[in-house]
Amino acid sequence: MVSLGNGWIKLFRKITDSWLWSSDEPFDRRSAWIDLLLLANHEDGKTFYRGKLINCKRGTVYRSISFLAERWGWNRKTVKRFLSVLESDGMVSMKGTTQGTTITIENYGKFQDVGTTKGTTQGTTTGQRWDSRGDNEIRRIKKEKEGKEERARTRDTSRSGNRREDYRDEINWNI
Repeated sequence: MVSLGNGWIKLFRKITDSWLWSSDEPFDRRSAWIDLLLLANHEDGKTFYRGKLINCKRGTVYRSISFLAERWGWNRKTVKRFLSVLESDGMVSMKGTTQGTTITIENYGKFQDVGTTKGTTQGTTTGQRWDSRGDNEIRRIKKEKEGKEERARTRDTSRSGNRREDYRDEINWNI
């Protein structure tokens, strides 16, 4: 397997509105894991459920096994087995309640806050660079990409005499 190195991507919850996500096919393990991350609360809050006020913690999923089974196209036993594997690997912790199952994504904040002013990693203070190599690498790649795009626009302008519109503005990704 090829290593893609360290790093992370932003994945917007709106991805679930895409036709890819709303397929009738059952989820695989990777899709189910990504779905758990998308279902997790991104901030602390409260919700009213079955006549009770529930404090919802960041990084937790408050759903029943039955809900996940229906959503993923699996049976309840497969969902329980999958969650048990995640729990034994330290990826999640679970607690059964009368309202459903509380699934806590372990290290949720550590991964979601990287590169933001909201979180800290490895002893840095809020707002400081989180990784001098990674942060600078991202900036370098962006500048390099902007330079290539500018050179391409300049070439197009000199060839045709009028500036070509950026083709990406015409694409509607629906995500």
